[in-house]
Amino acid sequence: MKTALSMTLLAAALLCRASDLGQLQQLYEGILHSENDASLPKRESLDTQDMEDRLKALTAEDARALLPIGQECLHSERARVREEGLALFFGISLRLDSAVLLEPYIDDLGRLLRSPYAALRKPAMFLLAQGLPAPSPRAVKYLRDHMHAASSDAEEVRGIAGTLLYRRPVDPATLHEVLALVHTRDDPSTTAGVVNNLGSFRITAEEALNFIKDGLKNPDSGVRREAVRAISMLDRDVRATFTEELQRVAGDSAEAPDIRKLAQGVLAQSGG
Repeated sequence: MKTALSMTLLAAALLCRASDLGQLQQLYEGILHSENDASLPKRESLDTQDMEDRLKALTAEDARALLPIGQECLHSERARVREEGLALFFGISLRLDSAVLLEPYIDDLGRLLRSPYAALRKPAMFLLAQGLPAPSPRAVKYLRDHMHAASSDAEEVRGIAGTLLYRRPVDPATLHEVLALVHTRDDPSTTAGVVNNLGSFRITAEEALNFIKDGLKNPDSGVRREAVRAISMLDRDVRATFTEELQRVAGDSAEAPDIRKLAQGVLAQSGG
């Protein structure tokens, strides 16, 4: 009796899985071969969350069967079709095996980084960085190259820098590469974002700590603010090495009141 019930449940699960794959294939084939945006097939009951849930539930084999259709969508001349292809890849990227599944399409995503349209570059950046359990070396190389490209904007540099610094352990050469580029760019929003990364990720290499220290003296108040916040996220013994600099900030009457208050709070937290 138990065996019969198990077989019935297995058959039902297989049918459901096959139905999901078939429905998704039909949807994306319809998107790919639609004549114009007005004729794009309706998702009906498949909202974004439902799509993500179904893509996560697919077997790796079924996901591999679906991705070539998404690849064709990425190559479409129509922006809406490319966007739908990216949506499919986004759903796959949330899976725990996404790095392996996306590996054959790294070059397709990497080419999108050269697009003049941020609406294509930014999702491609996310997908290259998102691979789980960790982005592939080829994906990281595309990101590094784009970080150095003149066409990359401040938001893109910040995003890629954060991805590179988040990897553990932090490679000293990578840390130097990121910090040198940020220094060259000399953009306050990028500098502030990377200073925040150094604190959030608790990167305590000497070069990182010196970068935060320099941030306390940056002409831009946003950078100085993030430098104090970054110090507050470090371990107590590391925070203590900034006591003199924090005392200077806390006692500087020309400094913004909120930054002085932040510095005073970190000193109190550190017993300084």
